[in-house]
Amino acid sequence: MSRCGVALRDTQAVTNPGTVSAPGVERPSVLAELLDDRRQVRVIAAALVSYLGLGAAGALGFAPLAWPCPVRWALGLPCPGCGLTTGTLALLGGHPAAALAAHPLAPLALALGLLVVTAALLPAPIAARFAAGVRRLEGAAPFDMLAAIALIAVWLTRLVSSHSLHALF
Repeated sequence: MSRCGVALRDTQAVTNPGTVSAPGVERPSVLAELLDDRRQVRVIAAALVSYLGLGAAGALGFAPLAWPCPVRWALGLPCPGCGLTTGTLALLGGHPAAALAAHPLAPLALALGLLVVTAALLPAPIAARFAAGVRRLEGAAPFDMLAAIALIAVWLTRLVSSHSLHALF
């Protein structure tokens, strides 16, 4: 029994197909859970397309539509995602070297964006199968954790290599 009087049940027999379990650890399928929610995936897809459209307009010289990174503007330091929009637009424009120079994870960001937009456009039965496939893929390896570690590693490398840390001291 817990302190509030609710009996705790034995969780050894409980298995959730949406999680990858190690002994004593359950990890949710982050992307698959997002793709399962049709309304949420459509809102995120619309936001991604709008954001890239505004970024493209800013890159083409429509200055009122361009905006700086709020973290860089406020702190004077780049955020972990600084350069992802530029890199993604460079990839879409057929410039992979420029994309990787803008942000090494731009191909991953584009792939994830395309995944979300594709899921938003698919009919519901096919989208459910699509999400199930993503769930199986997420079960094979901790891609979300690896992507987060890569994002932080790129960010820290950029901070150290660009000597941006001098602004703090």
